[in-house]
Amino acid sequence: MLITPPASVPYADIFGFLGALIVRIKRHKNYTEAIGKALHIIAPQSPGQDTATLQPILTYDFRGNHPVLYWKHNDTKALELEADHGTDTFSLLTIKISPSFEDKPPCLCQE
Repeated sequence: MLITPPASVPYADIFGFLGALIVRIKRHKNYTEAIGKALHIIAPQSPGQDTATLQPILTYDFRGNHPVLYWKHNDTKALELEADHGTDTFSLLTIKISPSFEDKPPCLCQE
């Protein structure tokens, strides 16, 4: 006995179905923001992350006498790295999106 597959897959486009349903609900004349929050189609307000107190957890390793920094993103998109290469002043070194950086400082050799 052969079983024939269904002509269409139920809920094949579930995201399209839900998106259209949400649009239909929001366009209804009796729709209110309270209804949207109750149905969880409006996200609750959450305070943004305080970047002044945000500190990454750094680890390091050495590759060819150069330090390699590693960090966890902690819900951030990028990390600004500053360095002091013997000038007694920290300056912006780079802005990294990937969670690692190999520091290759300029040569401070005396000629």
